[in-house]
Amino acid sequence: MKKKVVIILLSLLIFFLLNSSIIFFTAYLRPLPEPMFPEVLNHTKVNGTLVELNEPQVTKMVKFEEISSNFTKAVVAIEDHRFYEHNGVDIIGIFRAFLSNVRSGDIVGSGGSTITQQFARNAYPFLGQEKLLSRKIAEAAVAIRLERVYSKEEILEFYCNIIYVGHGLYGIESAANYYFGKTASELSLNEAATIAGLLKSPGYYSPYVSMSTAIKNRNTVLRRMSDLGEITSEVASEESEKEINLAR
Repeated sequence: MKKKVVIILLSLLIFFLLNSSIIFFTAYLRPLPEPMFPEVLNHTKVNGTLVELNEPQVTKMVKFEEISSNFTKAVVAIEDHRFYEHNGVDIIGIFRAFLSNVRSGDIVGSGGSTITQQFARNAYPFLGQEKLLSRKIAEAAVAIRLERVYSKEEILEFYCNIIYVGHGLYGIESAANYYFGKTASELSLNEAATIAGLLKSPGYYSPYVSMSTAIKNRNTVLRRMSDLGEITSEVASEESEKEINLAR
C-alpha cells in the first residue's frame, strides 16, 4: 500500500515538473515584443476643479536619469531590496512568500515578485493577471529573459514608467505631478517615500484618500531605507516627522 502511495506521489511530482518545464521554456523562448505602456486619463482643471477628459493620453515617459534617486532607492528598498543581486527571480523572496501564503491558506497568493517580474506582468498582457501557478512560472521565465536583454537600470526605468500610482494614472512622472506638482527629477526624499509607500494599493494608500495611512506607509519606507543603509536613522526620523504637502 505504501509503495503504491509513493509511486503515485512520484508520478504526480514528475508530471508537475514536466508540465512546469514546458510552461517555463515556452514562455522563455517566446519572442518578446516591445513592452506595452498603459494609457492614462487626461486631466485638466475647470474652474479650479480637476476633471477627467474622455480622450486618454499615453503615459509620460521619463529616462532613468530624469528620475530622482530618492525614488529609485525608495522603491527598490520597499519592493525588491535584492534587485541588484538576483537574475529576475528572488528565490529567497519566493520561499518566504510561499511560507506566508501556506500559513494564510493561499498557496498561490501574492508576494515574492521582484521588480522585474512586476514589470513583466504589467508590460506583457499575454501573461495575464490570474493567481495561477502556471502564470507565475511563465512570469518568472519572462523576468529571467528580460534580465538577459536589458540592464538593471533599463528595467528599473521601465518599471518606474509603468507602475500604477492611483487616480487613473501611471508612471512616476504622472505621480510626481499629480501628488506634488513636480517632475520626477524634483522629488524630495519625503515625497519619493510617500509615492513608493502607496504602490501596493494606490486606491487605498493614496494621501488623497487617507493621509494617516499615507504617512504610516511613508515612514515604513523610510525605516526600510535606513535598515538597508540608504539613509541614516537620523534622516529617517527627521523625515518621518514632516507633513505630506500635496499639490491639490
